[in-house]
Amino acid sequence: MGINFGACDPLFLFVRFFHCLIDTCNYSDLSLKGTTFEHCNIRDPHFTHANLAESNFAGSDLNGSIFHNTNLSHVNFVGAVNYAINPLTNQLKQARFSLPEVVALLDSLGIIIVN
Repeated sequence: MGINFGACDPLFLFVRFFHCLIDTCNYSDLSLKGTTFEHCNIRDPHFTHANLAESNFAGSDLNGSIFHNTNLSHVNFVGAVNYAINPLTNQLKQARFSLPEVVALLDSLGIIIVN
């Protein structure tokens, strides 16, 4: 809870999370390529200027998440909920999302979707 992973030596930093409760942690400016965050409750995380390419957030709750200038290429968000990702300020090439949550990617565009 409240860990600033950005203060860790990135040379020796290797983390994997399964079914964890992770609150208010900071992952900014880190290269966490291929990191697993499966089926976790990740509340209020900061992923600013991070490299999360090929990571896995499957089934996780990302309530209050901040993704800014983050590499999310090839990331698995299938089954993830409550994320707020601006597709204009993050790299999303071949990231995987599931319905209906993927519609949240449109929030930052200020458009109105009518059913």
